[in-house]
Amino acid sequence: MRRFKFDNYVVEVMSAFRGSYINSNGELILDQANNLFIQVTGKNKLEIQASLFERCSRDAAKNGSERYRQKIITGVNRLLKTDFLEKDMQRIYNRLGNRINHELTIAFIEGAYNMDLLMRTGEQRQTTLQLGVD
Repeated sequence: MRRFKFDNYVVEVMSAFRGSYINSNGELILDQANNLFIQVTGKNKLEIQASLFERCSRDAAKNGSERYRQKIITGVNRLLKTDFLEKDMQRIYNRLGNRINHELTIAFIEGAYNMDLLMRTGEQRQTTLQLGVD
């Protein structure tokens, strides 16, 4: 039997995402039907939160039914004590999804999930692209 080392924060994540469980590969399955999971083995709280934004924001923003998206958003909000809406998750996905900018993800978390940080970053990049600087 393999043993995995988990941060205590994993229990909080599991409480926020009802029906979640850890499989034999040390992955936290948030939604089995949609194959939504994050790796939690050996990760600390910050790394787990980053994984939530980088890996789950797509499902919360644009994947599946409205009911499924709300389930993911509710889990995130319950865990982080936030009040993100679907439009917020769309911006989060556009700026942080698929680990496109891990440094920004960390800054977003450490900045208490300040959406202005993502807006400024997106607007700055858009302006840079328009000027042909990028």
